Amino acid sequence: MILFAPLSLGLPAVLSATDAQARSLSALSQPAARKEISRKRAIELARGHVTFKPKSIRAVKTTADKRPIWRITFSGESIGPARPMGEVTIVDLDRLSGEVVSISKS
Repeated sequence: MILFAPLSLGLPAVLSATDAQARSLSALSQPAARKEISRKRAIELARGHVTFKPKSIRAVKTTADKRPIWRITFSGESIGPARPMGEVTIVDLDRLSGEVVSISKS
């Protein structure tokens, strides 16, 4: 089977059916690019899992088990000599969906 493509598209005048099918399948098999959630949105989502008033907040892009995540670290005030760092909560969120991947508290 031979397909004819319009010359105005800048394509070759004749494409074989297999070429046309391959191009269509290639376009379909490529995953659609998904937009990541913003740093600000990641912090908003993670804040709901923090039970203290944070002194500092740090958000970094990283991966966990090949999954792109935001790792948000909330640090609180010092709680005396026994806990000079104060409370710490680390929330890992999926960068694409905003789903909570893990929560660590100390």
